[in-house]
Amino acid sequence: MTLKKYISNALFFTILLPIKICLFLRLTWLINGMLRITCSFLILICIFIPKKISGKFFRLFYEYDKTNLINPLPEISFAILKSYIDSNDYFIDKTVLFDSLKDEQINNLLDFCRISDIHNWCLKEKKDIFYIDKNEYFNFEYPKILNNNLDLYDGVKLHTLPSPPSFVTCLKDVIVGKNASILAKRNNNLYWIVYEPQAHPLLSFVGNYWEQIIHFDKSRELLFIPKLSENNQKINKAILLDGRCSGNYFHWIIEYLSRFYALEKQNKFDLSTVPLLIANDMPAQHYEALQIISGDREILYYDGSQPVCVNQLYVLSVPTLCYDDVNIPLIESSSINLEYLIYIRNKFLDIFQHDNNDQKKESKKIFVRRYGLNKRNLINQDEIEMFLNKKGFKSIRPETLSFVDQVKYFSNADVIVGVGGAAL
Repeated sequence: MTLKKYISNALFFTILLPIKICLFLRLTWLINGMLRITCSFLILICIFIPKKISGKFFRLFYEYDKTNLINPLPEISFAILKSYIDSNDYFIDKTVLFDSLKDEQINNLLDFCRISDIHNWCLKEKKDIFYIDKNEYFNFEYPKILNNNLDLYDGVKLHTLPSPPSFVTCLKDVIVGKNASILAKRNNNLYWIVYEPQAHPLLSFVGNYWEQIIHFDKSRELLFIPKLSENNQKINKAILLDGRCSGNYFHWIIEYLSRFYALEKQNKFDLSTVPLLIANDMPAQHYEALQIISGDREILYYDGSQPVCVNQLYVLSVPTLCYDDVNIPLIESSSINLEYLIYIRNKFLDIFQHDNNDQKKESKKIFVRRYGLNKRNLINQDEIEMFLNKKGFKSIRPETLSFVDQVKYFSNADVIVGVGGAAL
């Protein structure tokens, strides 16, 4: 091999080859970087589906006709909105989709209704609301904070709010829809009657109402909802006992089942033989608790997807004023009529009085686990559970217990540890 060849090879391996390797790696890094940026962009679109751009752009890839060609945007939006109504996919920005609809599509798919508070509605219909208790005040002390360095309440220890009014009324010729919403048709107009203050549709958030509310007009006086079916079940008389969040344990016990207090205390209507109207999709423990309180009273069940027409619907006030809307400070909207709670508590405790042997069997210290939930979980729950078990705590999962067993555990416990939620 000639000297020139040796020098050429040496230059290649010592200078040119490393340079080529660096260039290749640099190009690979650039390609990977571009791919990462592209993937990040697509992920952001996925995350922000409710935003206007992604609502129109990202979902286009999932709507095809029989020839696998993308339909024009209004038709796609119509298909998506119809899919939303069928599946209750509340992650879609429904306003964007609504704006692209044609008038005939809106008329075929949606009903619009005006919003009326139940007090204004009764005044308009010349129906009386009968108040059971005087509107008194609810006083409560702020909870004690173990860390003395924290002062979340600016030195204030006592807070006072007016108690929610306690009343009963009878609405004529109304429709009960999903999540116990009440609607009425008058002179070809549809009205949404608000009887839970915390369930007013104009609030920025109401639990479970994303399944029903599609759009507001610019004045926010008209509410667009999925079109009501025509062939509805018809009932002569009923007492509406559930509400917007009946499927939630806390709301069911505290806000809805406790209304038996008003039912027993009112003396305006003879409701002894009037059946209860209840949704058919609640957890089993809800119906068990209801059976204990209602006794032999007839219960009618309705499917939220099939509205019920009621000739005479008796509506009882909700004993709480606890908004789902996080924009309303909790401390300003945490009022409750304690008479309802005392009533429902005594009802259950009277039924589940245990003898001494039963009380000895139940643990005096319980740890309430949160299982299978994706929010308000303790990241070290297993570690805490092991620590508490060594201290004599019994771990329970209330969702796996019957209502009777739930009452036994909690009524006999001296110490309860758990994360804030419906179980507590």
